[in-house]
Amino acid sequence: ALINWLADYYVTAPGLVVKAMLPAVPKRIMTLEPTVIDWAPYQPATVVAPPTGRTLVWCQTVDFWPAKIAAALVATAGQVAIIVPELADITPLGQVLSPLQRASTVVIGGIKNKTQEYTDWRRMISGQAKIIIGTRATVLAPFANLKHIILLDDTNDSHKQWDQNPRYDARTAAAKLAELWGADYMVVTTSPQVATIAAWRTTGTIDHDPTPLLPARRINLADEVRGGNYALLSDAAQAAVTAALAKHQGAFLLLNRRGLAGMVSC
Repeated sequence: ALINWLADYYVTAPGLVVKAMLPAVPKRIMTLEPTVIDWAPYQPATVVAPPTGRTLVWCQTVDFWPAKIAAALVATAGQVAIIVPELADITPLGQVLSPLQRASTVVIGGIKNKTQEYTDWRRMISGQAKIIIGTRATVLAPFANLKHIILLDDTNDSHKQWDQNPRYDARTAAAKLAELWGADYMVVTTSPQVATIAAWRTTGTIDHDPTPLLPARRINLADEVRGGNYALLSDAAQAAVTAALAKHQGAFLLLNRRGLAGMVSC
């Protein structure tokens, strides 16, 4: 069903979808040990209620998401798929994987030979692999009993396949995969997309990080110009930077309109 849906949705040949799903078969089929991953040290997370259904975990701190993922891994009887935007995001997941869970984990991505890829493929399709972690190609894995899908950082463009067909979006495909399997679907992010928030408000649950944020102040630069300040920074921002430098502290300036000018100053 997923093959036909991907082919229709992304207007591509079903054969290309199948080709992306199947591994290359090695000339000699051998049984190998699971691929060794340089995991982060395991840190038992605080016990929390496991998320069910469609859940958006809106994190404000890095300490909020491990407990949610750990709870999902413990509560799920079948396979769990964890989709990350970059390979570098796999290592930190070690803090929520116990040594026993790591033994039944398959990682999709990175440099593997044909035998390693084929061995991992067989472990997934047979159900021996309980936890499947990887980048966007994880949605094409041969699951045997998928019960929970976890997607990290839905605003990252790396979830989109761009270099070859099928040019699928892992965020869209993961939602469809959860629908086909009847699996729970959890998105973990610090800054969810507007479309994600809108969708989860009607068809899911939004789980907010209760950690209070620092107070924010919004300043209209048009008011600054009317007041005689034609600089790129407001008077309040300049005062805050000056005060920080006077105390030998640092100041972080974030320009979130890179490539799209928000103002013109002559």
